[in-house]
Amino acid sequence: MNSSSRSSAIKNMFSLLESSFGSPLSLFRSADTHKVITLHKTLTSPALTSLLTHKALCVHVKNFIPSSLANSSSSTFLELEKQLKQSGKNTNWKVSTSMGLESSDVHTIGVPSNMSSSSSSSEINPPPSILSSLTKKIISTLSSAHPEGCTSSDTNKIFPRLMHGPTRWRSGFIHVDSLELLSDNEGTFSVNLYLKQPDEGWDNTDPGTLKIWPLKYSRLDFYKNAQTLSQLTTTTSEGQMDLLKKLGQPITIPIEEGDLCLICVQRPHAVTGFKKGSRVSLQGFVEYKRGEGLIVES
Repeated sequence: MNSSSRSSAIKNMFSLLESSFGSPLSLFRSADTHKVITLHKTLTSPALTSLLTHKALCVHVKNFIPSSLANSSSSTFLELEKQLKQSGKNTNWKVSTSMGLESSDVHTIGVPSNMSSSSSSSEINPPPSILSSLTKKIISTLSSAHPEGCTSSDTNKIFPRLMHGPTRWRSGFIHVDSLELLSDNEGTFSVNLYLKQPDEGWDNTDPGTLKIWPLKYSRLDFYKNAQTLSQLTTTTSEGQMDLLKKLGQPITIPIEEGDLCLICVQRPHAVTGFKKGSRVSLQGFVEYKRGEGLIVES
């Protein structure tokens, strides 16, 4: 059996399993995971601990940096992206999917670890005076809020993400960055500093909304619903439509320029698509293991 036939057979098997034994995904929702912790300017240790142990869905730090600093920083990154494109350098952010790395609506400045290789250009470097200062603030904040701190102070782990309208996915691209089961002892999270929000959303929607689906499932639940959950790592239109239908309503969090958001990327999440303008943010991934320092990755 070739790889294509094998993949088709596996897909059919999981489809049959889900149609026979699958439960509505809404049954996996847990009341305590609906909590969004909202703070002002500073991340606290109790809030971070609640997120890392999955007792909170999101930590939203409003006005983490002044909106004026967010605006000036985003302008610099947008101008640098323009210069890179004019010089023929590819800035598209590649999404890790079940089919490998695929292009997305997102562009970046730099070479994140999931895109790096021996042939990666080291010429594409963000301006250190801006990125370094913002990254140091983020890492210092995480280190202060976590009892074991961060294991590295490397500031080359957080990259700008830039999106330009019109986006492909009007409701946002629903995905996870890891399909690992949730555990109080470890997990993968992301830290996101929003610098610029789009001018106009699709169909009168707020283009600055973060969406998170508070799902929690066991290993048995996963196998019983593998056909649906596997679509969280694909980029097909059919998969996105199916997820919108089966995941139910997400928790929505309005985000403003200068806000910091921390979420678990093992949960389905998306940022609303938009018609006009650009979204600029800084993002890094945070690996957590109980009793150890946080590891910040790109």
